[in-house]
Amino acid sequence: MKLKKSNFEIVNKLSTRLIIFTILSILFMAIMHINGNPIIKYINDGNFHFSRILSLESIFTTPVNFKLFNHLGQMTNLFYPWLFVYPMYVLIVIFQNLVIGYYIYFILLTIITLEICYKCALKINKKVNYSLAFSVLYTFSTYRMLNIYYRIAIGEAVAMTILPIVLLGIYKLFYSKEASYKYLVIGLVGLTYSHPLSLLLVVVVLLFVIISNLVRDNLSKLKLINFFKSIGISLLLSAGYFVPMLQILFSEKIKLPVTFKLNEEALNIADFFINSLNNSFTGAIPTIGIGIVLIIFLIFSIISFKKFNVFEKDIFFIGIISIILSTTIFPWHLFQKSLYLFQFPWRFLALATLCIAYVGSISLYNIISSNWKIILTSLVGILLMLQFASLEALARSEDINKYTTNENLLELYNNYYELGNTDYVPKKAVNNWETFISHKVKINNDENMIIPTYTAKSIEYNIDTYKNNNKVLIPVLQYPGERVYVNNQKAYDLKTSKDGRLEIKVGQGKNNIVVSYHYTVLTIISYIVSVVTFGIFIFKIKVKEDNDE
Repeated sequence: MKLKKSNFEIVNKLSTRLIIFTILSILFMAIMHINGNPIIKYINDGNFHFSRILSLESIFTTPVNFKLFNHLGQMTNLFYPWLFVYPMYVLIVIFQNLVIGYYIYFILLTIITLEICYKCALKINKKVNYSLAFSVLYTFSTYRMLNIYYRIAIGEAVAMTILPIVLLGIYKLFYSKEASYKYLVIGLVGLTYSHPLSLLLVVVVLLFVIISNLVRDNLSKLKLINFFKSIGISLLLSAGYFVPMLQILFSEKIKLPVTFKLNEEALNIADFFINSLNNSFTGAIPTIGIGIVLIIFLIFSIISFKKFNVFEKDIFFIGIISIILSTTIFPWHLFQKSLYLFQFPWRFLALATLCIAYVGSISLYNIISSNWKIILTSLVGILLMLQFASLEALARSEDINKYTTNENLLELYNNYYELGNTDYVPKKAVNNWETFISHKVKINNDENMIIPTYTAKSIEYNIDTYKNNNKVLIPVLQYPGERVYVNNQKAYDLKTSKDGRLEIKVGQGKNNIVVSYHYTVLTIISYIVSVVTFGIFIFKIKVKEDNDE
């Protein structure tokens, strides 16, 4: 479609658009300060995510970094995807400041999110004005900013960058004549490597879309075939994440993240609207919403509903369903046993934000069809004003001790486990946790406090024994891929003691014990499968594009 030069030529140039998006990102991503020091929250998710990002120092040679998590050998990076957060680690190294690295990362990610939203919407509706409005509404939404500023939910914030691609993928597969599956594959795999729990959001969307197309008798054989192709290809591309994680879960009883009662964590519907109208960034359950702007655009969508096409109507309903799923209206207690890992039903607000922002942008121009430049500029101004008001309210309402600068954060992350956080730790170790965090080594029947030396890749104990055939228990967490060397000789007879420690046999005298972790053969094979599949997938897309030309 050829765009009108008078209105759209400037915006449609990538270089100009990126300049605009960069300016907006810098304006919206304010760096919070106290006494001149950049600050960010560290409690809850923040403390954990900062630790795992710093542990990426040695990620290409070992999944475990012994510098972090109280030097116990936590396999965090095979349970939480790290591919999309590795750039944050690089920025932290470049700036030698974790807090600044965090903010620069999210400024860059915000630019990327704006561009992805714009391009995805443009491929669907072919309208620059709709696409720009959607890009701004979604990227600077209250729920996205809450994840960045308050919850420090890095994985979920990255997943919100991927969700617009899923939206495009659903449109291309189920609502366009071509029934293309490539964008859905990209979206599903992107969510896998950013925040796997967000895949549950997409499962709900896909179920609704399939049922909707069945009811309308619009689910052709080609669409079904391509849908199953997208699932199969996505599984192969995601093998690099799921296979190593499942290998650990099947080889050892692991303590999964803290579970919550889903019905208690869901929002009261009245609180949802009140919280949204308050436009708050605070993260306790009573203050989570989608923001006042999207509530207004939800009203616009209701008014404009009759003018929507089939795709837009379905997206509107998905948005409404997502709001309902985030609240106590839905009987979450019936799904406690099957979906307990989801933890917080209000995660569906990410999906509600996506859908309302999309149909809301179309509704705005159905209601007001002229002066779109003034409208869009006003929208940016209103969002910016609300953003700073919310940040100011956040700073006033929070205990200053919940924030950290780069300097004092470095004193916190090594002690993460001392706070009692034991997600994805072998259950045997959890039952004997005090022994682990105090680094007690048991030699035969004697408990000893032996301070180890460590690098990112390994931990080392030097032990003196006075008889032959000593049984030594070392407080290192046990996972597949462990390697142990005693006096430079590889130890093969490794066991896990009843209390979860590493159990080895050593002889009389001075014994040097070095423990490290390496990627298992199965993990390496899964990486190869994903990389090869990725190469084939890209090649087939390229060939198809060349043939279409």
